[in-house]
Amino acid sequence: MLAADNDAVCDGASITMTATATPINSNNIIEWYKNDVLLSTTTNKLTINKIADNGTYKVLIYDIDRSICSTNSNTLAVKINNNPNDPVFTDNSKELCKGTGNSTVSVTKVDGMTYTWVADNIVSGQNTNEITVDFTNATDPTVITVQAIDGVTKCKSGIISTNVTINDNPKPIIDGDAT
Repeated sequence: MLAADNDAVCDGASITMTATATPINSNNIIEWYKNDVLLSTTTNKLTINKIADNGTYKVLIYDIDRSICSTNSNTLAVKINNNPNDPVFTDNSKELCKGTGNSTVSVTKVDGMTYTWVADNIVSGQNTNEITVDFTNATDPTVITVQAIDGVTKCKSGIISTNVTINDNPKPIIDGDAT
């Protein structure tokens, strides 16, 4: 019997497969196969953690002399999924004046992705590629972060951030003679 703790994970995680047979003991010979190619692993557990490890696995367990008893396992297809690319801000150098109010911040939209934003005073747009933020009481700089999440695999991109510069409003200067 061949079982795994998961059949699909995101890049950076691992899948551990375990072969079981009755009886299994130190005298057994264990052969792992990936896509019908013999691997060098001889224990009853195999851990994969690279996209190159994707494939269909099976295991053969023999008694000590390879002739009397053998167990041919079921096959198990496992997959390490790619993480999404990091989002790209559409305006990487946003500048606003104090008290501006609502303004948008966005990343290039990629089909199938949702986006998790972290910012103070998000008015709308969480889970989309564009949020509206209330900058009325924002301080300089205001940091906004975002992460893309694949809607199918649930794999996540890196977390990226941008600074929104909040400029002081100019003070009027009155020049001239007072009469």
